[in-house]
Amino acid sequence: MWFIILFFGCIIAYLIWAVNYNVKKSEEKHQKEDDINKKGNEYNAVYSTEINHICGLPLSENSKCILHLCDNQVVVEGTGKIFKLKKDKIIDMNIKTSKEVRNSISGAVGGAILLGPIGAFLGGSSTDFHRFFIIIYENKENKEQCISFDLKDELKIYKEIYNYVEQFKNNITEKKEIEL
Repeated sequence: MWFIILFFGCIIAYLIWAVNYNVKKSEEKHQKEDDINKKGNEYNAVYSTEINHICGLPLSENSKCILHLCDNQVVVEGTGKIFKLKKDKIIDMNIKTSKEVRNSISGAVGGAILLGPIGAFLGGSSTDFHRFFIIIYENKENKEQCISFDLKDELKIYKEIYNYVEQFKNNITEKKEIEL
């Protein structure tokens, strides 16, 4: 009899702990999202999120960053630094899957030059499916450079960034002439 009471008492105690733990984690997550959104308000961001940097900025691979997508710029905060990229310097931005990145690296020398660091990341990755947010921009020396972020499997982040990319592409009004 005592064994049954003790057994059910342990189960009830565990359930109470689990519920409290999940509530606390949920509150922490919402607080973090609120803090990120407050920071985004400083830049008039359309969308702000925490994301992992892969390459393109002087930050280590997989370092956590705060990405702010704004009407006139993209702002990245990471390891005590703030990087601002004006939208008029952006040549292209896209979301690519790991398979698309692998195909572009193997299929084109230019892709290998721009996307090579992502390829290195994929080589060390254990998963076959990743989504990457890739920004190609013109730096101060008028050379093309690439910044990339790992979207993982975060559907909400993917949808928000996808909408931002589509809006960017739909608002291109002038064509840049490039001599080859």
